[in-house]
Parts: sequence; structure tokens; C-alpha cells
Amino acid sequence: MKRNYSLSISLLLLASLVSISVAQTVTDPVLLSRPELVRPKGKNGYLPSGEIRAWVIVDVDGNVSRIASVDGPGWVCPSVPGVAEIHKAAREAAIKAKFIPASREGTGFESGAMIVFDDYVSLPTPAYVAGNQEQFNATQDPSSGTPNRPLRPISGGVLNGKAKSLAAPKYPAAAKAVRASGSVAVQVLIGEAGNILSAEPISGHPLLRSASRFAACESEFSPTLLQGQPVKVSGIITYNFAL
Repeated sequence: MKRNYSLSISLLLLASLVSISVAQTVTDPVLLSRPELVRPKGKNGYLPSGEIRAWVIVDVDGNVSRIASVDGPGWVCPSVPGVAEIHKAAREAAIKAKFIPASREGTGFESGAMIVFDDYVSLPTPAYVAGNQEQFNATQDPSSGTPNRPLRPISGGVLNGKAKSLAAPKYPAAAKAVRASGSVAVQVLIGEAGNILSAEPISGHPLLRSASRFAACESEFSPTLLQGQPVKVSGIITYNFAL
């Protein structure tokens, strides 16, 4: 009898929890209008293809109260010339966006949201190929005999041992808390001057990828020359995290 009574009480408690869960309907913020991102005037530096993402805080009235962060286009490094101006333009556009606010049981509350600007997606993605000698020769100016730079970066393979200065990533506290470890591979594009133009984590624990990306962006290489001309190089930087 006691066992049946305890079972009945448990079932009633479970039913109550389910009812409360169903009753507390929560909805995410919905973007109503996204102002156009106005391209900054002036000549920008290297900018890859990809979306520009703005993480914003939406208040109870559906207005953007502040901009948490802006990233992009693509996986471009923050220090690349022209990125700061584009991020500023994205912030100016995002702050004007309008949302249906997030709500709980019909009552609006402050929440986070992401606004994606796809104005910079149309550029073709560079092709990463091993060996660019034939392409390099094909771009020579027949009238002057002066070779032009190849249109695509050459492949450098694993780049850890080739770095002039390889920045070490910080071990994220959140990753330590769950004892996340292992290696993270970052696909990078090195500019003609040896600076990192873009860095995209392509493998590894999700909590370790962001730290690896920003460390890669802070690394530095010596310029790579092809027939005396500096060229872009693509390759992989690998970071190992161990507790």
C-alpha cells in the first residue's frame, strides 16, 4: 500500500512539473528589420568572402540596447586593414535593427540575438592548391617579361615549424572546467608580408577553437618568395592543449 501511495505521489509531481514546463512558453527574439550595412568609403585591405556577424542584446521592447561583438567577414583576422572600418559599419547598422522581443508566458525579456550581414559573401573563395609554379608562369606579362603575383596562394602544409613568431593560445577557463583537451587545427592564410590574414579552426574541441584562432591571428611568418616575388601561403597551424 505504501509503495502504491509513493508511486501515486511521484506521478502527480511529475505531471505537475510537465504542466509547469508546458505552461512556461518561451520564444526567441525574431528579427523584423535589418538596416543595410553601408560599405565604408576608401580602399580596404585584404578581405575574404563570408558573412559578417553581429551579436546583440535585445531589450523588452525589441530594440537593440548594445552590441556584444562583431566578427567577419569570414574568418578574417581582426588586425587586417579595413576590418575595423567594416566592423564599425556593422555596429552602426545593427544598433538600428528591430526585433519581436523574446518572451516568457507572453512577457518580453532581455535576450541575445545574432544579426547576419551577407553583403560580403559574393567574393569567390580562394582555391588552395599545392604547387603554383605553372599558374605563376602563366601570369607573366608577355610584353614586359615581368612576372605578376599568382592569383591563388601556394600550399605550405603544416606551418608550426616555419613561424617567425608562433603565438601561444590561452587555455580557456570553460575548457578547463570540463577538462577539454587535445589538438586544434587552424587553416590560415599568410599575406605577402608574413602576417596572418585569416584563421579558421577546422578540427578540435569547440571550447578550444576560439583561443586557437586568435593565437593564430597573432602569429607571424617571414615573407615567402616565388621567383623573387612575395606570395600568399595557405597552411595549417596545430595547437595542442593538455591539462
